[in-house]
Amino acid sequence: MLQGMTGICGLSNLNTIIFDKPTSILKSVCFTGERGSKQKDCQIRKLNNGAEIVSDRALSEREGLTIAVAVAKSNSPKLPS
Repeated sequence: MLQGMTGICGLSNLNTIIFDKPTSILKSVCFTGERGSKQKDCQIRKLNNGAEIVSDRALSEREGLTIAVAVAKSNSPKLPS
């Protein structure tokens, strides 16, 4: 199971991804801005069971924070048949 939480921390957006068991993140990337943006005004800090993602700047209206993480297949959630 994967949970996501969003909140505001000062002037930056703070997002956390939490897995239901210890999970090793192999790769991660984040993007900020409008849809399709390749800007990387964000930082990712790996946790034992997820990741914390912080935007380096306040996001404007119609901007977002996109996060992608790769985990080992053994940590991937099982999809329904």
